[in-house]
Amino acid sequence: MPDPVIAPADLANWLQYPVKEASAVLAEQVAVGWLKDAMGVLELPAAPKGTPLYSWALELSGIAYENPLSLAAGSLGDEASTYDRGRRDRILTSAASASAGRGVGGPLGCFPPPVEYPDPAYRDLRPRW
Repeated sequence: MPDPVIAPADLANWLQYPVKEASAVLAEQVAVGWLKDAMGVLELPAAPKGTPLYSWALELSGIAYENPLSLAAGSLGDEASTYDRGRRDRILTSAASASAGRGVGGPLGCFPPPVEYPDPAYRDLRPRW
């Protein structure tokens, strides 16, 4: 398994309360999955602290940790919370835009090397004028 982008301690600092380590690791994995999908990559590039990719991963990890069911609102007793459901989409749109045109989101999969031109297998099929 690759090194995590966000450490549980970083997530706790961001959220400003203690977090369960196993849940924080899972939230980070969910956030990385969202970013990979948005950026069209199989592996994320390095994300040192202070980079947009690190910031996106940290904020998405917080969203996944605090609201794993993607609820619009929730309440517990006298306390009520509402969640900005569009924030995740705005982050992922920014990540997709940043990766477009930078060679990050190239084709995925296994492709054979390009065939030389003209293809040697079809040399005898060329018209003879």
